[in-house]
Amino acid sequence: MLIIVGAGGFAVECLDILLLNGYSNKIYFYDDFSKNIDNHLYNIYPIIKSETELDELIKKKKISHFTIGLGGTKNRKKLFNLFINKNLTPYTIISKLNFLGHFNLNMAAGSVIVHGANISSNITLGKGLLINGNSTIGHDVVIGDYCEISPGAAILGNCQIGELSSIGSNATILPGIKIGKNCVIGAGAVVTKDVPDNSLAIGIPAKISCR
Repeated sequence: MLIIVGAGGFAVECLDILLLNGYSNKIYFYDDFSKNIDNHLYNIYPIIKSETELDELIKKKKISHFTIGLGGTKNRKKLFNLFINKNLTPYTIISKLNFLGHFNLNMAAGSVIVHGANISSNITLGKGLLINGNSTIGHDVVIGDYCEISPGAAILGNCQIGELSSIGSNATILPGIKIGKNCVIGAGAVVTKDVPDNSLAIGIPAKISCR
């Protein structure tokens, strides 16, 4: 029994992956911030609209696992910890329509890997990640907790990405580069040198500034 945190576009992507993968247990959604939403998504899946209602379902043991179905690294961390504190177990969603390396893929729980991702061997992935479609993660890469890898991004071999960092669509991180914590790499950027914590990097080659 699984609850997807969020009920918007990316939450639906999570649902699509689950259905594609043949997930057959009960699925709920959680959204306590949107206004004027229905009680069910597509008239099928219940939407939990308050923490009180959520706690009651947990008490009745109708929910055991959760995954984060929305973007934003800090939001993902906040909600991840909220549900961990409710003694729910993080659930990893990996589309079967991608490639995962055969050796030394070390992945913490609670990430979502969308269709078309290409992930090599000797990889370490933190918890609560969002890895979007058609992204590439080369060999010996380490990605910290709650990071967001956007569609088409390429992280080449031996890179390190600090926690809470976001890699924009079609950005390229050249081999051996270290990206600090809480960084944003702009869409289409080509990163040729290390990026310190709390930085924004945009352009070709990427120019770095403090956030």
